[in-house]
Amino acid sequence: MPDKYCSVLQEKLKYIDVPETSTHITPFQRAVNVSSTLYKDSAHKPVFQTTFQNGNIILTNYVDAPLSLPMSKVLIVVHRAINNFKSHVEAALPLGSSIKELPVHLLTDDFSACPLHGQQNNAEVIQPLLSDFWNRILAGKPSGSPLVDGNGLMRTEVDKWLAKYEDCYPRAASAIMLTSGGIDDSSFRHQCYAGERTVFLLKNGTVSFANPLSSNRKSSRRIDLATIPPELSHIFLMLIIILLPIANGLRRLKGQVNPFHSTHLWVLPRRRTTGKCKWRYDSNSANSTLTPLTEDVFGVPLNGKIICKMIQQLFAAEFPLLLSNTMHLRSPVDDLAQHLYETGLRSYGKLSMFPSFKHLTGDKPIRNLTYCEIWHAMTKCGPINNMWKDLTKGSVLFEAQHFPDFAFRMARNLVLNHYGIGNIPSSPERESVIGDIFLDKPFLKGTNVSVSTKR
Repeated sequence: MPDKYCSVLQEKLKYIDVPETSTHITPFQRAVNVSSTLYKDSAHKPVFQTTFQNGNIILTNYVDAPLSLPMSKVLIVVHRAINNFKSHVEAALPLGSSIKELPVHLLTDDFSACPLHGQQNNAEVIQPLLSDFWNRILAGKPSGSPLVDGNGLMRTEVDKWLAKYEDCYPRAASAIMLTSGGIDDSSFRHQCYAGERTVFLLKNGTVSFANPLSSNRKSSRRIDLATIPPELSHIFLMLIIILLPIANGLRRLKGQVNPFHSTHLWVLPRRRTTGKCKWRYDSNSANSTLTPLTEDVFGVPLNGKIICKMIQQLFAAEFPLLLSNTMHLRSPVDDLAQHLYETGLRSYGKLSMFPSFKHLTGDKPIRNLTYCEIWHAMTKCGPINNMWKDLTKGSVLFEAQHFPDFAFRMARNLVLNHYGIGNIPSSPERESVIGDIFLDKPFLKGTNVSVSTKR
């Protein structure tokens, strides 16, 4: 080693090697400790894989012990999130009001840039309810102070009501991430209810969220149209059709002007001082109620990205064609002709059923809708749709009791044809054979089956 390098090393050695008796740590050792800590943390968080076994969702990274999430606990988390969101929306409503007062069956969406509450048909429907709620909210509760009195606006009372209203959005984010199956925690800050809209009301009465950040690849595996179940849609519509215009009206009375409030839904009540997105939600804001809820039920905190990826891995193994499409997704006519062959779904859906969004091309909307509806059915938030019912037969994600009609028809066919009951002419012999079959195979005897000798 050249002498000049030796001299430099000897000079800097005091900053690298520290005697064991030393009471301080060198900058070099501090950097080593920090790097080691970061490495250990990242080494124990590799990409996980998801499987479904015996009614449990198993997450494993092949390093730590597998994490088992029973579907019974998943149902608890999902329905607790919905009820939590519902209770916060009801807290912002006037005293004695109910979410059921909103006539959802009369609402429509023309998929224009105009918000739902501003479209002519909806405005005529909700105007009486909106005016009544506005007056009752301004009057305040009987035991409290009004929001407006003879002296003008009571800013303290207005701020209290706006705080209740703003508390609904993190609860809404938790419920949406748990029930949709296709929305993670990074997309809420881009969701718009006006202008370049991403929130729509479909013809079946459910609310859908378009993905504004799609890669736009021809065979993209992303969910570009995520829907939420009917019950949650009803609660969410009350929030964005009735409470949102009232909140914007109160902010105008206060002189509180924020451009994001006129277009975006998930907006922070106060601006951050750091970061690129100072007014809109980030991942931490979206997960603020989700992670405590999952930690309380599962014993481990889960965020929106983990839940979204977990569901995607489950469905990729069971229903690969719902996520991966070999078609170019550019010609609706060609896609319509190949739809049954590629996906196994008989119904393509009307082209007018979905919004004209830049990423929703070809049969992607109906595949994404089916993806979300299957998750709704798994979490007992939505019905089993006849359109994709055959797709789930034989899947490990659904148990046999989800198809009682199919099981009854199969049992009836076995009794009448396989066991030859229909070929026995005399009633006593038929009754004897049926009794023996039921004794030998009790699962054939359902709640609506009797040992009748009538043909």
